[in-house]
Amino acid sequence: MTLHADHSWTNATAFSPDGKLLATGGTDKAVRLWNVATGQLLRTLTGHSDNILHVVFSPDGKQIASASSDKTIRLWDVATGKNLAVLKAEDQVSSIAYNPDEKLLASADNITLRIWDTSTDKELATLHGHTGKIWSVAFSSDSKILASAGEDGTIRLWGTSVKGNGS
Repeated sequence: MTLHADHSWTNATAFSPDGKLLATGGTDKAVRLWNVATGQLLRTLTGHSDNILHVVFSPDGKQIASASSDKTIRLWDVATGKNLAVLKAEDQVSSIAYNPDEKLLASADNITLRIWDTSTDKELATLHGHTGKIWSVAFSSDSKILASAGEDGTIRLWGTSVKGNGS
């Protein structure tokens, strides 16, 4: 596999839940979908205006979320490559995570955590507490806790009382 354009590098990788696809993102501002078994490039998703920092598949494998230095998160349809939504943050987005039922997406931009409703593309909550850049976010398997880790040397656990549309 030749992953991204010459003179660029890959910053992000994620396997689909079934392990058949690999999503990659890099400094060439594109997300690429690969067939793992054959190494074939299936499609290139473009729209970000800066480096891709993180990619993640939804738990059902039907969507990909990509986070970028361009201060956006883009939601993509895996089957068609269509850009479904653009979520706007205030700083570069370093980490994203779907909750297990796919109704929520957490994002980290600088020292701020955001929780988004994926059915309406609306921001539901903004969480503050870190004093250094947040590099990682993850939901617990029951979606009740969001964990974040940052440059301030802390790992924070957040109760997620917000609900996605229809919850």
